[in-house]
Amino acid sequence: MKWVKKTGIFIVVCIGVCSITGCGSGKTNLEDATVPLALGLDVEDQKLHYYVSAPVFSKDIQKKSREAQGLAEGLRSSKNQQDAQFPGSVGGRNFQVIVVGKELLKYKDWFKVLDVTFRDPRNTITDRIIAVDGPVSDIFNFQSKDQPPILMFLKAIVESGSKISTTVSTTAQELHRQLYDRAMTPAISEIKIENNKIILKGTTLLSRQAQYRTSLTYQETSLLQILKREAGPGISLTYPVDKLQQTVP
Repeated sequence: MKWVKKTGIFIVVCIGVCSITGCGSGKTNLEDATVPLALGLDVEDQKLHYYVSAPVFSKDIQKKSREAQGLAEGLRSSKNQQDAQFPGSVGGRNFQVIVVGKELLKYKDWFKVLDVTFRDPRNTITDRIIAVDGPVSDIFNFQSKDQPPILMFLKAIVESGSKISTTVSTTAQELHRQLYDRAMTPAISEIKIENNKIILKGTTLLSRQAQYRTSLTYQETSLLQILKREAGPGISLTYPVDKLQQTVP
């Protein structure tokens, strides 16, 4: 029975060699891959517009991100359009941030557009949902020498702002939970462009149908976090003093 044992070992070795060969031939260099990390959704002329931003890893290209945009009925139907606008192999859509325009927030149940991200296990559901006071196209077309790529910058300002309670850091999964929790008011962070810079504006409050209701300033957001007992250390609250304002020039 030795020949049976030797034959079995030979088959196992062959399978291992074939597997290694297959992995080697199917590899993709990082410079040749496209990994979309930022998604934008907005409504223009009553049509859904999408915007996608992906980092560029090539040393020969000065601009460190590449953007794509288009019209689509949903995220799944826009996949082929996105692939056609990016070179190389397009990897999984593990978005870090999802920017939503206020025009889209006027529609009831707009959140259902993101349903495909929950159905596909390859997609992440920890994307930060961010509202923008203005067109989403301005955010994705924004260029500044003193700011990092948009996908890195947006996540950074939301995370830093949430730590000092000037905004909230709400993921897609968390927003989904808030929309179905009657004891909570759905809230997402809000940004805008001011003086040729992207800045954190505060917090956007939504209805049960994810519609826009109102915006909170930094201080109002801090008070909201205090009421929810979710405020972090280092909160700064400022109130005007009438008598002091009259004496100080």
